[in-house]
Amino acid sequence: MQISAAQAGVLRMWAADESLSEGERQGLRPLRQQIYDLLEEGGLIEKPPGQGSPVQVSPAWDGRAILRKVTRENLGAWMVKCNPSVWDLEGFLDDNGEVIDAWAVQENYRSALMMPGDVVFFWVTGTDRQALTPGVWGVGHVVAPCDWDVRQDVAEDSADNGYWLDRDARLRAFYFAYLELPLLDKPTPRAIIGTDPRLAKLEVLTSPQMGNPQYVSPSEAEALLELVGGPPAAPETHTDKIAIDRFGAGFGDALKNRVVEISAMNAVTEYLQAKGWRCDDVSVQKCGWDITASRDGRERHVEVKGVSGAIPTILLTRNEVVTAQADPDWCLIVVTQALSKQAVHEFDATAAIAASEPYVYRAKLSRY
Repeated sequence: MQISAAQAGVLRMWAADESLSEGERQGLRPLRQQIYDLLEEGGLIEKPPGQGSPVQVSPAWDGRAILRKVTRENLGAWMVKCNPSVWDLEGFLDDNGEVIDAWAVQENYRSALMMPGDVVFFWVTGTDRQALTPGVWGVGHVVAPCDWDVRQDVAEDSADNGYWLDRDARLRAFYFAYLELPLLDKPTPRAIIGTDPRLAKLEVLTSPQMGNPQYVSPSEAEALLELVGGPPAAPETHTDKIAIDRFGAGFGDALKNRVVEISAMNAVTEYLQAKGWRCDDVSVQKCGWDITASRDGRERHVEVKGVSGAIPTILLTRNEVVTAQADPDWCLIVVTQALSKQAVHEFDATAAIAASEPYVYRAKLSRY
């Protein structure tokens, strides 16, 4: 038996039960699609490929495998999709963008399975008539567990949409996979991937409506890697080595940390000055913050942190935490990718303290 989403009457039922207006009813369409995606993911229904709304229910088609529940044991890789009409990949490329460092995913059991080191493919959706050919445009790795994006620079009142072309989609993007995903010099088109018999059941082809992340089996991952020219380079390894000097604490080599910190200080100073703040560098005074910013009789005590990677994981000293707890004017600004494209992220004291946990303890011991 085959029915369409419209024939199922789901929207009419919801609208009648809740006395919804026509506009509110139209707003339920994405929710309906999510429900069908979940039913398909659980193997309860099966949808034909394509953009239409027909839904095939039991019995499943002969010759097609019901989508399996993803586990660490049957996982080969992940696939995240980019709709160029929603996220400006063309503009990203024009700005010499080379690496995707984070991508919005659904918060579900699949994203919970994403682990550092997992291979991730970057898929561009669309039609063959568009400027950006649909297919695989990048391959890389997961570098950190998925998490909520707590950056205050993506607040609802922010005018900066980054590369998002759809503002509503940007505001709905709260949960992210953190990646090191270089774009390919030459994408592998969907037309080639779709004719490879090894990829006949590739989920992004058979269930293109499903949200991120999508599943790639081990054999499919092997075939895709062959088509794109081989596996990606191993991601930069994280070190737990801590370097502490008079400027603060950080992971890794003290000299590199200082270079990163200087770059971050410069970036934050320019960022604040562009917003009309006067900036005084007080980092050597050990007062619990690095920049005293003043504007219109108001002061902000700005602690600056810089990291070379895309994840805003930093170390706070004891003095910085104590100051954050006591000083209502204290705030934290983290510069990610401080030595390259420099993304600035603001956090208030409450958010910074809530995200902090003990990492190293100093013990003053006596031999007697």
